[in-house]
Amino acid sequence: MIKWLRHSTSGMVVVTLIRLYLGIEWTLDGFEKLTKGFDASGFIGGAIKAPVMNAAGKPAYPLYTSFFEELCAPAHRHLQRRRSVW
Repeated sequence: MIKWLRHSTSGMVVVTLIRLYLGIEWTLDGFEKLTKGFDASGFIGGAIKAPVMNAAGKPAYPLYTSFFEELCAPAHRHLQRRRSVW
């Protein structure tokens, strides 16, 4: 199957069409997030309140959790205040 995708013209066309379609979809979705707004407060709050734990019961990724606490949450609150002023 992989050999067919790499070496046949029809396989290359199929893969190219799939890649073009996915690229257009992802670009349009990203543009929509920029223009219509994107609210990640649920994700940020959930990552802070319930971090991933390892087998010993300690946070598995403490740097990731502190990144959300110190950088993402304050920035998100700041953006929410600015959005309410507009």
